[in-house]
Amino acid sequence: MSSTLDTVTVSERPIETSVMKTEFSPEEDERKKRRRERNKIAAAKCRNKKKEKTECLQKESEKLETINAELKAQIEELKNEKQHLIYMLNLHRPTCIVRAQNGRTPEDERNLFIQQIKEGTLQG
Repeated sequence: MSSTLDTVTVSERPIETSVMKTEFSPEEDERKKRRRERNKIAAAKCRNKKKEKTECLQKESEKLETINAELKAQIEELKNEKQHLIYMLNLHRPTCIVRAQNGRTPEDERNLFIQQIKEGTLQG
């Protein structure tokens, strides 16, 4: 190794700075070259792995967005069906003359059913 002393002029005043110029043996140069090459390969591998992971996450995101859209459409269909069934029930209710065996009205049966659902005692 060898070092030299350089002079730098700033604002017309000379300033001396120490600059190390290092010379390596051919073995050291070869070792550094191999190390740089291994690092270059490792960096490329890391970039490729990151790119693959990003692509995988993008595909998964698109898949989940599709499923989400399908579920939202299904919710809308079920809401519409519910509204239609409520409408049909309300049309039928004024003319309904059916009574349960124990004398309860359909409204009583509905209330009992709702109560059983809330209590978790409904047995099918």
